[in-house]
Amino acid sequence: RQQQQQLEALKQQLEASKTRNQELERHLQETGQAVAGQQKAEQAVDQLKREFSQQMTQMQEEIEARQEQRARALRDLKAELLDELTSPRAEAYTLDDAASADPRRVLEEPDP
Repeated sequence: RQQQQQLEALKQQLEASKTRNQELERHLQETGQAVAGQQKAEQAVDQLKREFSQQMTQMQEEIEARQEQRARALRDLKAELLDELTSPRAEAYTLDDAASADPRRVLEEPDP
């Protein structure tokens, strides 16, 4: 009779252990899924950071290219203006001419 009680107690312990193992297994699986989800999220964030960095680099390169283009245009304009100011025709142009000139007409006149 005592052995029967012990056997019954062991069976109950075994069932309790099985149930506990199932709970632990389910919890482990849920944790694994959560970790996988977190890793996916971290990978997505890393990808977004890389894309943002690439876009910032590209924008910086475009800005630098435009600045260089403007600097080049400014140097060309300066050289052209210097050529105009030092040409024989510029020497004949007086301040009185400049004061009386209509800027629209001056711009419209073709170069000889």
